[in-house]
Amino acid sequence: MAYIITINKPLENHLHTVIEQMIELGAPTIRVVFDGQNYFALEGSHRVAAAEILGLTPELEIMELDEIMKHDISNDNLTQWTEATVGEIFEATWGNGYSNNPMYWFDEL
Repeated sequence: MAYIITINKPLENHLHTVIEQMIELGAPTIRVVFDGQNYFALEGSHRVAAAEILGLTPELEIMELDEIMKHDISNDNLTQWTEATVGEIFEATWGNGYSNNPMYWFDEL
């Protein structure tokens, strides 16, 4: 049992589309960082929310901080659709805490 904390709050119109797709495709795979207590989603805010709504447990791909991945985050520290280390993405997204980020509880994690 654990939380998956996402980067963004899902947009309702896109969330409904993702739910419809997930009904057909099943549980998603989400790349995450695990801090020993919570999982931090590096992608897939809509997919995590849809999985919770549908009662599905996402498959988690736990990433190491030194791994490199392409991301779609755009903020003061990262440029959208570039590559960065997971550690850089984690710091740019949750470096100042995560109390304002959506949290989804999954019993089967």
